Amino acid sequence: MIRLDPSTMAACAGSTLLVMFLGCGSDVAAEEPAVDEVGGVAIPADCPLMRNEHPRLLFTRSQLPAIKARLGRSPLKEDFQLLRDTLDDGLRRGTERARTAMVPLGILYHLTGDRRYGEACKQAVLEHGDFGVYAALGLYGYDLVHDLMTPEQRRSCEERSAAFLRDNRWRQRARLIHAVGIYGSGVDDRLIEAQIQELYPWLRERLRYLNGWARHRGGDDNSHGYIGQHEYVGTMGAIQAWRTATGEDLLAGFHWARLMPPYYIYHYPPGRRDTLHVGINCWGNNRYPAETGAANFVSLAQGYFQDGLAWWWIQNCIIDRRHDYEIFGKLWGPLLWSDPGVPQIAPKDLPPTMLFQERGYVSMRSDWSDRAVFGHFHCGRFESDGRNNADNNSFIIYRGGYLACDTGTRALNNPEQTELSDGRHHNRYFIQTIAHNAITVGTDQVRGEGWAAVCGGQVSRPRRDWIARWRRDSGDEADQPWRAGEIVAYQTHPRFDYAAGDASRSYSPDYVRRFTRQFVYLRPDLFVVFDRVTAVRGDDPKRWYLHTMEEPQLSDGRERLDTSVHPDGHFAWDGTTGRVRHQGSTLHWKTLLPKRPIVRKIGGRGHQFEVNGENLDMYPAWYDRMSPDFSDRIGLGWWRIEVESRAQRATDVFLHVLQATDAAVAEMAPVELIEQAGAVGARIVTSEGEASVTFATAGPARGHIRIAEDVKTFDADLADGVADDYDAWQDDPRHGRWSADPYLKAALTPAP
Repeated sequence: MIRLDPSTMAACAGSTLLVMFLGCGSDVAAEEPAVDEVGGVAIPADCPLMRNEHPRLLFTRSQLPAIKARLGRSPLKEDFQLLRDTLDDGLRRGTERARTAMVPLGILYHLTGDRRYGEACKQAVLEHGDFGVYAALGLYGYDLVHDLMTPEQRRSCEERSAAFLRDNRWRQRARLIHAVGIYGSGVDDRLIEAQIQELYPWLRERLRYLNGWARHRGGDDNSHGYIGQHEYVGTMGAIQAWRTATGEDLLAGFHWARLMPPYYIYHYPPGRRDTLHVGINCWGNNRYPAETGAANFVSLAQGYFQDGLAWWWIQNCIIDRRHDYEIFGKLWGPLLWSDPGVPQIAPKDLPPTMLFQERGYVSMRSDWSDRAVFGHFHCGRFESDGRNNADNNSFIIYRGGYLACDTGTRALNNPEQTELSDGRHHNRYFIQTIAHNAITVGTDQVRGEGWAAVCGGQVSRPRRDWIARWRRDSGDEADQPWRAGEIVAYQTHPRFDYAAGDASRSYSPDYVRRFTRQFVYLRPDLFVVFDRVTAVRGDDPKRWYLHTMEEPQLSDGRERLDTSVHPDGHFAWDGTTGRVRHQGSTLHWKTLLPKRPIVRKIGGRGHQFEVNGENLDMYPAWYDRMSPDFSDRIGLGWWRIEVESRAQRATDVFLHVLQATDAAVAEMAPVELIEQAGAVGARIVTSEGEASVTFATAGPARGHIRIAEDVKTFDADLADGVADDYDAWQDDPRHGRWSADPYLKAALTPAP
């Protein structure tokens, strides 16, 4: 039998609070509550589930007084009136949106006592109710107006819910909500008990799994676009259903939910409130956990964790009060769960840089202004989803628009959408290393476990024998589970940010022995990128990629048409300095190493997604379907620069300096190569002085930085490990708040 921990059981009967009795200081021992058993799971006997009381999925009757009390405070007071007025107007006019707004109608029925809302909710459930996967809005509606339904109407809903349980074995999150919703109805009791027996342990394990992805800072195993569908509607919905129905509090210690606001906000490029195009996050409208009501569950964590950043996020990025569908779709969660007494924390009050170590993301910016320079570095675990991108040790640079972009898209070009694409863009370009600002080794197609990498790229699904070899090479058979990439060094400082990634195991061990990239951002606008790549075969070319939106221009030397592959779209450079303009900004760059490199420019219409001489584009119908600004919004990418060494040898190093400036800046800052015993680097004349960064050419990824400005000089080794703290920022006037605000202190301290 699975037993709930008595210390986490709520006092369900007639209480508006979850009583935890943890650390309460009472000398009176709390009596262990009586329990019943459902499918081997011990559940408090006096809780809504065992009393067969409805509603019990979003809130309980005993919680209504506390909810109503909060509605007297701004902005909930005004939003409650707005929701009510908008529903009244829609019902009066008979609009479909108002008549089918099941959850808002059901909630207003309980908050106002006006049966008119309840009857409208019931009618919507019976005629339009969804008893399906993500939203399950029909199930929520059934739960909210259970008392208004006839036995026959209830049975109709319960049968539809039970049918979903029978037919959808892999939809665990939704199945738990359904099982809790119709438990005690008499419809297939053995099925429902078996579901709870299976899914309660599954939910506990799911929380542990998600906390694993949120370790050290926050993150998720999927893109920002899918978090809403799968985890907020699903997992958060299941947590709340279980909490309200049984009283067991599963939010305590759920770091994944506590740390989600910064995970989104730090991925907003400057001047925008939608997340960066990184990985499969390429739809261009992922501002928050969206779809099927997901945004409402952000409020659950906001109220629970007293989260001021989430409160800012909800009020400034999530809630839209202009349209009825936004009002119906996003206001009910805050009304139920938000705490309006928590002061908002705006992004400008946060550090400009944050590491999400488990996910392998570093987001860094010059400041929080709309025209700030933004850099993003990635090296970590690949997404668990089969649509993952092979993009470790890649970077993105943004200033007013994408300057160094993560190219390609999955939007409306899935392999099954044959009228818009033949699917090859998705499988042979967008997910491949060649589509990112990364490095490929060799020109072969490399086959992993259900994964084919083009042009010597990374393999996000490795073969089992590769993993065994990596573990043997580590000298420890009990090594941690395989990781494609890992950030092995990190530090943040008011003048610079530094990250080092090891992506060696992102490639086949038959082709790559080691690949480390060291990425230094010198505020406000300079980036130094140093790569060491060791191939198994010395004659395999190693190609360094830089993708841009507009056509790059050579700043020194000569460009000529290269017709060896195509009569157009391919160019050869005999210079090492380039620039590209986009959206009022310019990205300048200089190749310092290899010396006398092979530099190619490829792109333009008909060549923008080229692999081995073949352009893997979507059909014209795809472009007709997309909005005119879609390409700019996601950084679709039309051009790329390839840099390659002329020599054939096992190990090559690449050293580049990039600068993101205003478009009016005609030339990049003066840069020169530094060559020392065992190290190379770059010396840069900055607007305030001089900076030099050097890197070890052998052994572990090490380096040194020196920044001289007026009378101040910073001179130190770069971190040789992950220093995930803000100790160097103590002179920043915001630092005191980072240490004093309870939520900020928790958010900026890596989670266990």
